[in-house]
Amino acid sequence: SMGCGAWWRMMWAHAFTNFLLTAAILLAGLASDYLIVTLLIAFPVAYLVPRLSLVYQIVFLEKVSVLRAMRRSFQLTKSLIWPLLRVLLLLVILFAIPIGFIVALTLCLPELDHWLVDACTMLFMDFIAAYGIIVLLLVYKQVSTVNGTSTEAAGGDKPLPAS
Repeated sequence: SMGCGAWWRMMWAHAFTNFLLTAAILLAGLASDYLIVTLLIAFPVAYLVPRLSLVYQIVFLEKVSVLRAMRRSFQLTKSLIWPLLRVLLLLVILFAIPIGFIVALTLCLPELDHWLVDACTMLFMDFIAAYGIIVLLLVYKQVSTVNGTSTEAAGGDKPLPAS
């Protein structure tokens, strides 16, 4: 019940945060110099990704709208940009190295280009993505506990009574 009720909010959170990041990157891409473009893209990514990294957890656990979840994520991550960026980079490295290795193997050895290898790769990617969600859930729990805020204090709805 909790998961099905949060589905629409999760979908909008995903769409809106991706739109915001894409808009920031596209605006940075209007510059003509490659170095400037790189710096202008690195800043929004290095700033916005950690600040918005807890939106999904907030939408789901606190049962709030996407905009309120974004504000809450900014509030919770105010002093945690660099630690969160390190955690997210570690997750990307944990994700990219094994997948890159598998892709390189299939490019170098065409006989490995088989549907079963693709299925195993996708299964591994799903596992790593779930691990990232769990890590961010633990970060959310720790940050919200340290800040002394609860779901009700953050403006979330009261839990539905058991039926």
